[in-house]
Amino acid sequence: MSQLTALTENIPYNDPVVEKRSGLITDLWARYFGTTMLPRIDLSPQRIASYEALASNVAVAITALVASATAGKYRYSHYLQCVTPGGVSSAFQVTLTWTVNGIVQTQVFGNVNGNLTTTHEGAEYTIRVDGGSPVSISVTYASNPAGAATYDYSALLELVQADYSWVHLS
Repeated sequence: MSQLTALTENIPYNDPVVEKRSGLITDLWARYFGTTMLPRIDLSPQRIASYEALASNVAVAITALVASATAGKYRYSHYLQCVTPGGVSSAFQVTLTWTVNGIVQTQVFGNVNGNLTTTHEGAEYTIRVDGGSPVSISVTYASNPAGAATYDYSALLELVQADYSWVHLS
């Protein structure tokens, strides 16, 4: 079965969406949205935060992408590129920090040090995060001579799967 067929197979095409007298959604359409569409929406990634440093020639200190995360699984991605090479050399490195099971975790990505405008790194990383804890990034920067090199850094944090284990439906 194709994804398109799966999305359209239960649509009540021939039934009205709203009641004529009340103007409210019909029970059939309410059930369709509640049982078919909402679970699909819940499974879709949700953009939580983004960060950009464009043509930057300084380090990015530890910065919270989100100060108090919802418990769950997240996808972090970034793109880092040397925009202006240093006269002699340049280097940039991204660090991602989060907490899971009460323990702070750190992922240090590759040292980007080609000193060319073709020097870049793209990365994607999946993490599980404790509720109420931050997800942070930082970027180290070095240039010879100092301040000569510039870089572009773009980051995105998405909630891929929330942890609703604490919710009890009756």
